[in-house]
Amino acid sequence: MKRVWKSLHIGHATRRVDLELGSRARGGRASSGQKFDQIEANDLVRRSKAIRVAIWCTLLLFIFFVSSFALGLGHRKSASEYVESLPYPFAIVAEVQSREGLKWSTACKNKRPTSFPAGYVGVRPGTFRDPLSTESAHRYRAFDEMFVLTSPKCPHQLDLFQKRAEQQGLRFQTINQNDNGFSLESPPIPIRLDQSLNDLSHRERVTLHRDVSYALTHRSVWERMVDLGLQRVLIIDDTLFISAKLAVVLPELFARIDQESVGGSLTWHMIYFRRMIVESEGGSNNETPWEGPEGKWTSNPSFQHPIVRAKPSYGAGAYAISLHGARWLYEHLTEYNVPIDLQLSQFQREYRDEFVALSACGNDQQTQFCPENVEVLLDEKDADECRWRRLQEKKLSNQQKI
Repeated sequence: MKRVWKSLHIGHATRRVDLELGSRARGGRASSGQKFDQIEANDLVRRSKAIRVAIWCTLLLFIFFVSSFALGLGHRKSASEYVESLPYPFAIVAEVQSREGLKWSTACKNKRPTSFPAGYVGVRPGTFRDPLSTESAHRYRAFDEMFVLTSPKCPHQLDLFQKRAEQQGLRFQTINQNDNGFSLESPPIPIRLDQSLNDLSHRERVTLHRDVSYALTHRSVWERMVDLGLQRVLIIDDTLFISAKLAVVLPELFARIDQESVGGSLTWHMIYFRRMIVESEGGSNNETPWEGPEGKWTSNPSFQHPIVRAKPSYGAGAYAISLHGARWLYEHLTEYNVPIDLQLSQFQREYRDEFVALSACGNDQQTQFCPENVEVLLDEKDADECRWRRLQEKKLSNQQKI
């Protein structure tokens, strides 16, 4: 500041000299001495201007660097706070982007890897979810929403589900399965069967209408997910209920699944909680574990068996679905061919490399329809109209045993 103050004094003095020389020059012809004085004064003025410009430039640069440093500190602090506020695994991606790389593999020991998995930087849409809302605390701390599929013809079944949900403090939305007023001749989506509708008996037409309605119910949930931007939801029949053992570990289970999504840069579309494998060779011991770049498979922390890339399976009674999966399924289910359970298995076959369906069911000692994950809220006294979904499963299971 002292230098700045002196420069102002110098500027003021040189300006006075310049004014005096100018007044002398206007008063008459200048002598050779006066000309020399004028040249010297002009030289002094130019030097003083150069000094002032240099001082001001130095001052401006100083202010710029100080401001940049202060803003840089503030930016780093806010970035750090941002990373800490993100739920797992978003924090990993944020750290990678801020550090331009993150040591993942432990095989390198103390040596810094020369490259990192592409999934850490270029993440495909749908791999990660937005922060869960506070409402997720009422949905196993794992879902943006729970959709319970119910039938208006079986209100007592919904009452039973409601009582169990209230005991655990769960909140959910109900979707009526058979509340789709349409005729088989003019359905919302085309119906394409191996035989003509006219050749179907009355009983077959009733069954078909029920199956189409159930498929449309799932499709309406997928559409709602896309419209609302829900990142991850649970879809479950009101005749089923998530087991207490699985409910406790759902947040950790999804954290592990998402971790491998980070490492592999691969989105998942749906996760079976209840299913039966329909591949001809059967068995689940040859299913591929859902694992990251370290080759460590993701386990179900409750049962200690790996989460796997599911083989074509029958099971739409209880599953999780991502926003990415909801969008994909809604775009691909454009006509009805078979019941939705079988349609999902067909998608797995036809789009083996594109449609990613996982399974959280036990696979070390396989049990059909995963009773370790989901329990049935029915007894033999319930009417067939309320048990038809479970009766379908039982029929298919018996066929598989033959």
